[in-house]
Amino acid sequence: MAEGIKYEPELGTVNVSIQYKNEILDQSIKNVSDEIKVLHLKETGEGIQVEDVTQAVSLIDYSGADTIEFVTDSFSTFVVTGISNSKSVINVTMKFIDVNGVIDTNVSGTYYLNVTDPNNQRYNVALNVVNGIVTAQIPGLYDQNGNAGNGGSLYALTNTTYTAVLFKYPSVCADNFKWDNNNPTNIIGCVKYELGSEIIENYTITEFSDAVTVSSGVGALAITAVAKSGTMLSSAEIQNALSQVSPYAVFASEFDLVAHMEGSIAVQKANISGNFGNTENNRNNSTNLAIRTITVNKIYHGTDQKTFKFGLFQNNTLIDTVTITLPTLEGSNTAAATFASIDSTSAYTVYELGDNNSKLSVGSQYDGFTLTSMETKDKTLSSTINDTSYIETILSSTVNTALQPGTADLKNYLVVGSGYTISKISNKLYLYKDNKELLSTDSAYCDFSVAGEGSFPINFNETLDKMAALSTKLATALSSDTVLVKNMTIAELNSRNSNELTFDTNGKMLLLNIDATGATNISLSANAHLKVNGENCAGWSKQANNIVVNIYTKNGNTYYPYEGSITNAGYVMGILMAPRARIQSLGQNYNGNIIAHYVCSAGGEIHGNTIGTVTTETVYTFTNSAENFIVLPMTGGTGTLRIYQLGVVIILLGLILTVAYLIDRKNFIT
Repeated sequence: MAEGIKYEPELGTVNVSIQYKNEILDQSIKNVSDEIKVLHLKETGEGIQVEDVTQAVSLIDYSGADTIEFVTDSFSTFVVTGISNSKSVINVTMKFIDVNGVIDTNVSGTYYLNVTDPNNQRYNVALNVVNGIVTAQIPGLYDQNGNAGNGGSLYALTNTTYTAVLFKYPSVCADNFKWDNNNPTNIIGCVKYELGSEIIENYTITEFSDAVTVSSGVGALAITAVAKSGTMLSSAEIQNALSQVSPYAVFASEFDLVAHMEGSIAVQKANISGNFGNTENNRNNSTNLAIRTITVNKIYHGTDQKTFKFGLFQNNTLIDTVTITLPTLEGSNTAAATFASIDSTSAYTVYELGDNNSKLSVGSQYDGFTLTSMETKDKTLSSTINDTSYIETILSSTVNTALQPGTADLKNYLVVGSGYTISKISNKLYLYKDNKELLSTDSAYCDFSVAGEGSFPINFNETLDKMAALSTKLATALSSDTVLVKNMTIAELNSRNSNELTFDTNGKMLLLNIDATGATNISLSANAHLKVNGENCAGWSKQANNIVVNIYTKNGNTYYPYEGSITNAGYVMGILMAPRARIQSLGQNYNGNIIAHYVCSAGGEIHGNTIGTVTTETVYTFTNSAENFIVLPMTGGTGTLRIYQLGVVIILLGLILTVAYLIDRKNFIT
């Protein structure tokens, strides 16, 4: 490899000589080996093929500091191994491939591979990935009790099929930890990887088989993880995209409110059997969504078109740049640009940039211009708890007081569609349709209002279509500086145990993508319940404002929002994105917000996070003035033009003086 490019011999073959400072094979392998083999793990379109190239290899000084010499027509992995006539081996290769199709040398880490034969003899091998790749060898097995055979050697592999498990175990486990399906308590806390699993952020296993066949003394297992393609989104971008639905504990086309809940709702049609609206719990157990934007405003005093560059710095490190070209095509000398790669908590600074991204200060001269001023202003827009609910059509109601009573400074409001009437008797408000009483509430702390004909404030079909498009976009999102993306299938979710659905986000938003392809009914009730940054689902948690759980399906490379049924939704938390699905039950209290086609609150209460947002906008204004100082031609721009003009003037002046001198000299001689 050279600069990320793989080279192969172009004309025939090349000679390779490798000299080792230490012995190639450890003594235990040499003791049981009848001969030394060199195997070529040849990469083909059908995967890894094992090729015995021992006859073409020269082995020198087998017992000491070994040297190997061989001739090859392609560069691949070569394995040096001891071979026993009574034993076989499994050669293992694990590699991480980046988006350019080459090995990602930035990836390192330790993983473990367990192989088991039909008699439950097994072996673990550590795969210590360095610079994106590792090769290893399984020479034999331990018995079912983890013991070696007579003389301390491993039991021989035979020509059969072995079961393989790729996993990672917690640091609390002992070094001699063994994977054992027959002892489930032994593997609690381990992370098991399968074909299609996410193994590290933004990497998916694309090649792996849990069945390894040994034939003619050799087996091979290739494990490949490939960088995912997708889009990195910031938490601010996701929060902005959800801004139409996030103020509501439930946003749906249809809603069956079975149990009492806390939080505002926005639903097209509803059967009401419990009260809703905000309480002190919403206010005390929720946090404002923090959204931040950083904008550069450029004022330019000049006529020649120029491109200005600005850098966003975090901890004095340049993390993003934007450019502004002025005057614009319309002739304006003012324009703005926005940085997207920011979070709501970190400290940032913006500078105008010169050569090699150097920071320009006020008074700096660059490319024929002077930076004359720089101003910074913060503007914060804050909204408190969302106090208004919307029901376009009330199908039925069996509840006396519909809205939560609230407090003197925390009133709840309900807006309904046209055709309803309101009356007030004493301190109570009553909502009617066709002379039938539907809902009532305490007028001291709550209020009803009726939307005019054809003017309901929310278009539910349009909004849910936007959320469906967002669901498919989130399905391919990659982890970023402000968002931690975790991907799993519904089968993987339901196979988790104990604390295996626990995440620490280090301050990032958690996006949990769940692939429900092929399922028409799914349950989010697993042995492991969602726990984020030490806080559990079901009750009240401020973490819920920074979590998105997205349910989707896919067909090939095309993604769709999930359209089936979901039960036991309360075992996750946050914003549940299922805009085409039916939420049939909660199973336990749901902590967060639900976006779905249909929601039934049976089996628990909904604890909505219906706090509003705090948007902080920082605006940097840079002003530049054109100057008449000289800039060398290599800098380009106005300076180049001026020095060329000056040169032409000097040449013309020289010609004029020369001609004048010659004329005067002629007259003098005459």
